[in-house]
Amino acid sequence: MIGFLTILGYSLYDTVVVFDGLKDATKKLDSQSRETYSEAANRALNGTLVRSVNTTVLALLPVAALLFIGGGMLGAGR
Repeated sequence: MIGFLTILGYSLYDTVVVFDGLKDATKKLDSQSRETYSEAANRALNGTLVRSVNTTVLALLPVAALLFIGGGMLGAGR
């Protein structure tokens, strides 16, 4: 149950971040803008995806280090 709620929380947070970034990117669009709505949305989603991947990698590094040091070097799995 805890794992399910954690995944649900991350999913809701990512949804809010995506839509907030999309709203900010398209807020400045008007008839004088050179950028279309789809280009602004694409730019916002690409930026969000890059941040999400970086956050995931940085969150997995300490977990992997703990598993490697605790399991491999200190022999916790024996």
